[in-house]
Amino acid sequence: MRGKRLSTWGRLATLGGMGNIPVAPGTAATFLAGIPAAYALKSLPIPLGLFFLLILLALSCRACSRAEEELGEKDPGRVVLDEIVGYLVTILFLPQGFGPLLWGFAAFRLFDIWKPWPIRSMEARVSGGLGIVLDDVLAGLYAFALTTMLCFAFNRP
Repeated sequence: MRGKRLSTWGRLATLGGMGNIPVAPGTAATFLAGIPAAYALKSLPIPLGLFFLLILLALSCRACSRAEEELGEKDPGRVVLDEIVGYLVTILFLPQGFGPLLWGFAAFRLFDIWKPWPIRSMEARVSGGLGIVLDDVLAGLYAFALTTMLCFAFNRP
């Protein structure tokens, strides 16, 4: 299915083909697109950043659902927009600075790959675009909690 032409929604869900990176596309997309998106989001006042994140979350559910239909697979690995949403959930309320962005990145990837309870069980129960995005949002919340603890432990903004 790699040669299939995707709709605009499908291209959005794969971040214009970034999901085709052969090794660890979710990690690569989070690093290459998520960190710049995080810088942009962190430059906004928190209420406006939260508004944009909620808009992105809604658009992501739609895009991921369409990509899943077009690619004919459940939660295709090529779909990486959900990773960006999850990572942005991680960093929105963190202190400014490069350290929290990198710690958040590492923590988000850890929880997104590990999928501790209830992420794995929820992922099995919720289908479509919402299911694709929701597991990353939960991983983002776990990562936010861990990164916040790291920031306080090391007294680093």
